Amino acid sequence: VLTVPLGITGEIALLPKTGTSDFSVNTLSLAAKWTATELFFSDLPLSLATKLSYTSTSVDFNQTIPGPPSTLVAYKYTGKETAISLLASKNLAIFEPFVGIGYVSATGDLSATSPMAFNPSFTTAGSADAKRSGTMWQVGTEIKLLVVKLGVEYTNMFDTSRISGKLSVYF
Repeated sequence: VLTVPLGITGEIALLPKTGTSDFSVNTLSLAAKWTATELFFSDLPLSLATKLSYTSTSVDFNQTIPGPPSTLVAYKYTGKETAISLLASKNLAIFEPFVGIGYVSATGDLSATSPMAFNPSFTTAGSADAKRSGTMWQVGTEIKLLVVKLGVEYTNMFDTSRISGKLSVYF
């Protein structure tokens, strides 16, 4: 997380390719946030911001499908998500709780080296993909300790709940 003048903040989260020859995962998340109340409407009791984000994930894994003959299948999943959200927060000394609402769009593609990997009533090809979009909402807080920020966030999108944590350094 890096905040510069004019209320602009950038975030980068990276999980480099990690795993084994049978399973690997990597993720890259980028976000840019503009806090409008740092330039305008500074008399408001809340901070108001807009955040754009992008996430890309890749997962590779192998699975043996039993049966005569047993078949080793290599799978590859790739997913991308973009979102825009409006956030409101209140700085309470070391705590800063926030809420947000936004719009998210996601795509996912799963491919396999054998068409046997998928139920034939679903697809006869060696891959399947999906696209989805909808509203999202989130609530969380940051705790500011000297030069370290700890954060926790609950997000709900696509009827799925997610809790995440964040550790950042600030000056």
